[in-house]
Amino acid sequence: MIRSIIVDDERISIRVLEKMLESCDFIDNAASCQTAEAAMTAFARIRPEAAFVDINMPGKNGIELAGAFQSIRPDVKIIFVTADESHAVKAFEMVAFDYLVKPVELGRFQRLIDRLSLVDAAGSGATGDLHASAIRERSENKPVLNPAARLNSQLPDAAGRVSVLTMGGFELKTADDQTVKWRSEKTRELFALLYHNRGRNLSRNMLIDTLWPDHDPVRAQHLLHNGIYYIRKALRDNGIDKQHILIDSGYKLMLKDVFADNFCFEQTAARSYIDLETHVLESYDRLYHGPYMDFESWTWCELDRIEMEKNYDRLLLVLTDRYESAGRRDDLEMILIKRSRRDPYNESLAARLIIFYEMSGNQQKALDYRVEFERKMQEDIWNQHNNVSNQADS
Repeated sequence: MIRSIIVDDERISIRVLEKMLESCDFIDNAASCQTAEAAMTAFARIRPEAAFVDINMPGKNGIELAGAFQSIRPDVKIIFVTADESHAVKAFEMVAFDYLVKPVELGRFQRLIDRLSLVDAAGSGATGDLHASAIRERSENKPVLNPAARLNSQLPDAAGRVSVLTMGGFELKTADDQTVKWRSEKTRELFALLYHNRGRNLSRNMLIDTLWPDHDPVRAQHLLHNGIYYIRKALRDNGIDKQHILIDSGYKLMLKDVFADNFCFEQTAARSYIDLETHVLESYDRLYHGPYMDFESWTWCELDRIEMEKNYDRLLLVLTDRYESAGRRDDLEMILIKRSRRDPYNESLAARLIIFYEMSGNQQKALDYRVEFERKMQEDIWNQHNNVSNQADS
């Protein structure tokens, strides 16, 4: 059994965390405190194995309080739970066990509980062993939700299939992996727009306003009809029949048995990431070659591009937790580096990578990364200052 203490100056935040911990039969939350003074008294009396600590506290802040806890019990597992990520680097200098950002996502919280349960299993015998068995069952990813079960059983595979590749650009490939050549860039964009809105009836005016907004209406309608003709011709010339891709009279594009890489990063798939097997998530990761329809000046897909980037970040976050839980250190380092390159000014990510290097015994890498991150932050502050000065001068 792990005893815990919660420290947060907001009563509502304490109640939320207490409620989440109620479902964990191996954690006994022995005290909840709203001030540092009350927390110190309770901690000295209880000497808990885990402490959930908010950082922004009146008086002694959460980082100072955690340091005081560690002076009483050096092996206490400090879990920072806060809406403020700005202290992340300093927090992880204390070798924090974890760092959760409010509002805490249930999937992320479960990963923390799984890690704590392994600590409990190592020191408490049967109860811990039972919980560890439950985690092993989850790690085997036996299907829980029907959508996840379906996605787990369908690894993305383009071999021998007509394929639409959208992550990092836009290409249509035949079943024998030949790239379809379009008569013009505008024909290619028209097909991409139809694909983007696949399964929907589109109005002629919508297509014209999107692709030929500055043209005479009669001329624009002629260009649209020609574009549809040349798309159908390109499909026919490349052996892609109507069984696979069909454009009906309502400009609705329909697909059948066509591989599409972006489905892995759309909202329906993203909701199931937490329930998918690790090797399925890794196959999704290999499909990512850049943002949705990137390198194109197509503003009509910008909102979906932003959403898929967020979903890809979610996928990387789930993989990070999986690799950490499984002790796959090389993969964990790779994924942390990948995430830090995508978000180079994220202090929480930087802290996680620094603590990873320190825990791996690679002090030089930790120091080098810390110095490089601080240099980037200073450079960014300097650039912002110059931009403000230039705007003021103009």
